[in-house]
Amino acid sequence: MRSQMFDSEEFKNNLQQYEKALENGEHIYFDIDELTELSDYYYMRGMYDKAKEVCDYTNALFPDSSLAKLLKVNTLLNIENDIEAAKEILEELDDKSDLEYAYTYFDILAREEDITEAIEFMEERYEELSDELKPDFILDTAEILIDNNYTDVAEEWLLKYPKGKENDEYKELKARIYFEDLEFEKASILLTDLLDKHPYDESLWCVHAKTMFMLNNFQEALNSCDFSIAIEPERNEAVQIKAYTLFTLNQFNDAIRLYKQYLEWFPNDRKALEFLGFCYINIGNNEQAINCFLDVIRLSEDDDVSVDIYRTLAIAYSSKKDVENALKYLNKIKVNEDNYSMFLTFKGHILLENNEIVAAMKCYEEAIDKAVDKKECIVDIAISLYDNKMYSVAYSLIKACVDYVDDFPKGQACLALLAYKMGRKEDYFIALRKAVSKDLYNVKDILSDIFPDSVIPEDYYAYAKHNHFI
Repeated sequence: MRSQMFDSEEFKNNLQQYEKALENGEHIYFDIDELTELSDYYYMRGMYDKAKEVCDYTNALFPDSSLAKLLKVNTLLNIENDIEAAKEILEELDDKSDLEYAYTYFDILAREEDITEAIEFMEERYEELSDELKPDFILDTAEILIDNNYTDVAEEWLLKYPKGKENDEYKELKARIYFEDLEFEKASILLTDLLDKHPYDESLWCVHAKTMFMLNNFQEALNSCDFSIAIEPERNEAVQIKAYTLFTLNQFNDAIRLYKQYLEWFPNDRKALEFLGFCYINIGNNEQAINCFLDVIRLSEDDDVSVDIYRTLAIAYSSKKDVENALKYLNKIKVNEDNYSMFLTFKGHILLENNEIVAAMKCYEEAIDKAVDKKECIVDIAISLYDNKMYSVAYSLIKACVDYVDDFPKGQACLALLAYKMGRKEDYFIALRKAVSKDLYNVKDILSDIFPDSVIPEDYYAYAKHNHFI
């Protein structure tokens, strides 16, 4: 619905005229409302340079206009993330009675996490409004709260809305609140109803896709992405959602194609670069993975780089026998007592992969000694030994662990993997049966090497009976 403001023939004609004039170096006159719509259009599609161009053009045409200055303020907030500069311009406005001023000032307070003052300010403005204006004010306020991650406050604010008069904008906001509150079934019901009425709203299809993903209905998530992309093929968030869904389904080559398409539009999107790197790791293209992760680091502050990136980058370098860079990036992980065991396990993996066996074993021993959860640490070490083809050592380690801890499905899955590799048929089926009866998530994660992607974990045992050791 928010995106449908751009579906009118009038807007499409304005956009075409504006872009044609820009291409020819000509000036063209639009009123402020029309220019604001153009700026919003570019902003919602991530075309930030063009959104800023419209903002500058608007302020050049209307240098004394409060609405033009408000557009500048919102550009500073949403694109340049310069709150202080935005506040300075906002203070210059003579007319502070306009609702757009109220929304902008409220947005700034919310961003500064001064939510108590923000709500008090909006309550005062709300009481001043006529009954006719209050419903839209409630919705606009709630949307700003949701955008700033105050979903609980937004839910309270929506209680002001007139009972029995809930419109589709209201329902969309409720769906977004349900999604953020992890109430995905409730979100799905509202979104399905909204899509029946608004089947050409690509943003609704995006939210629906994310909701279906969280409900583990991956095929429906993919279908929703396809609907959204069919409506709006360019610069659509649905491309990234579809890529991540395919990544989750281990369809890495298809995910790579979509992430590369998305990065053509948004080359500095760190999350897309990160998952593209993980896709390359999973298909064994470590060189491309390294390039992706280095780009993520280049675009990030040190504190923003996840442990997974440093760890995976270290392993990628290690696989190339570049121990120096492998240890360099591993050592960038900020170590504490919670992750020290993990750090030592990965250091041991790198050393073992590069034939420093004695040093590796010392790391593994210290990792187990320092581990908060020793059995989880032992599984990680066993997988590391498995990756380095030291099957018998890994088997002995994990066998002792599962014999000691009877109810440990992750350990049983690891034991099944090693028993399979070593040809231990009886041990394999005993461990596999115990694993699949308890923990299907970890079973799939650990045993994906020996089962086709088309076989779901619930069917692993039956598949193995007919296909393994025959």
